[in-house]
Amino acid sequence: MKEYQVTWNPEAVEMLDKVFHFLSATQSDSEARKIKKDLIMLAYSLRTLPRRFPKERLLENSALEFRSAILGHFKLIFHPGVDQVIILGVFDTRQNPGKIKDFFS
Repeated sequence: MKEYQVTWNPEAVEMLDKVFHFLSATQSDSEARKIKKDLIMLAYSLRTLPRRFPKERLLENSALEFRSAILGHFKLIFHPGVDQVIILGVFDTRQNPGKIKDFFS
């Protein structure tokens, strides 16, 4: 089975940090750390069979292939390439879905 390299772009890392800080402020530090760890683990699970996750319907008309993986209230948006998967963003699914389209336009 093919393994892909998983990389995070700088914007996605910044978004993950914002999620962590938001959760630290609104919940406990331990819960924030757990969710951050779980999102990182989800991202690295994309090393194998990244296309098992659905295409991101909000970005279907884009030139690039965008897919998404959901964990609780959070969505990882990623691009599965030939040899690598690039994590492009982390979004709270409770927010306006238009933010995803705006971010990638």
